[in-house]
Amino acid sequence: MMSSGRSIGVVLGVVGAVVALTACGSDGMSTSSGAVTVEEAWVREPAAGQTTLAVYATVVNGTDHDVTLLAATSPLTDDVSVHETEIAGDGTMSMGEPGDGVRIEAGTSFALEPGGAHVMLDGVDEGDVLASVEVTFVFDDGSGAGLDVTVEAEVRPLDGDADTPGYSP
Repeated sequence: MMSSGRSIGVVLGVVGAVVALTACGSDGMSTSSGAVTVEEAWVREPAAGQTTLAVYATVVNGTDHDVTLLAATSPLTDDVSVHETEIAGDGTMSMGEPGDGVRIEAGTSFALEPGGAHVMLDGVDEGDVLASVEVTFVFDDGSGAGLDVTVEAEVRPLDGDADTPGYSP
């Protein structure tokens, strides 16, 4: 039979382990194989009078299941959406919201880039665009709880440079 002091120690140890595990999984997305991260997020600084920004980044799905980028938010504006660029058979380009979001397969990465999928911020006051822009990416991870990943997107010069992905002079 266990003494009451040892019983309390065992109970406290179990409670501590549960609390630690809960804290590790608080983003709703940590699994034994990894997590969903958003890396190298950036926007091009707006031209004078421009009120629209496009956010580019690399989404890394280090989990063992697919996730879907459904939406995004930013404190700069309430008008934020996920867009895809499509080129029709006749060469015309169009942009719009993907109906079911952007799916990122398990164990892969997906580039949000100029000429492809990206996040649009409309109605931005150019004076609010400083060194970085806060953006929260909203994912469906299949759990029902969802997943939000917040990043600071670097503001890059309008003229760009050869090291900027998607830049062309």
